[in-house]
Amino acid sequence: MDMGPTFIKLGGSLITDKRREASARPELLRTLAQEIKTAIESDPEIRLLLGHGSGSFGHWEASRYGTRHGVTTPEGWQGFAQVSAAASRLNRIVADSFQAVGLPVLSLQPSASALAEEGNIVTLAVKPIQHALQAGLIPLIFGDVAFDRSWGGTILSTEDLFVHLATLLHPDRILLL
Repeated sequence: MDMGPTFIKLGGSLITDKRREASARPELLRTLAQEIKTAIESDPEIRLLLGHGSGSFGHWEASRYGTRHGVTTPEGWQGFAQVSAAASRLNRIVADSFQAVGLPVLSLQPSASALAEEGNIVTLAVKPIQHALQAGLIPLIFGDVAFDRSWGGTILSTEDLFVHLATLLHPDRILLL
């Protein structure tokens, strides 16, 4: 029987210092990447979907603009773009940390395909994630902004994404770090 992927969430509080804006923890990220690489080497059949929170990157911007609760004003849309940029900056740091130890991480930005309704995911492209898993890649997703049919815009957390994807990908395990 084909086992589902293992979902691993790297919490924003774990990989950043939430007391200081835009403050990643590079040594910890290297350690986590190496530990995950060791786990894959011990069981090459493991398929992983990685996700990470925004920690001191996206949360600071999101709280400035109240993005999670809707976006309707020009200032709010400016904040929406800034939240996305902050989340993407941390995502690049995470992806680079994992690639540096030789893991084939492929970053997939949720805002490129997600659509929400009152803060709940209506659609999210799953095919790229499935193709990445089939190709032996490690898809990497993250909490990000999304257009919302009722609220204009919102934020979808990594947990929101995992809950949605779990119904489609049937993970074997979900690990929250």
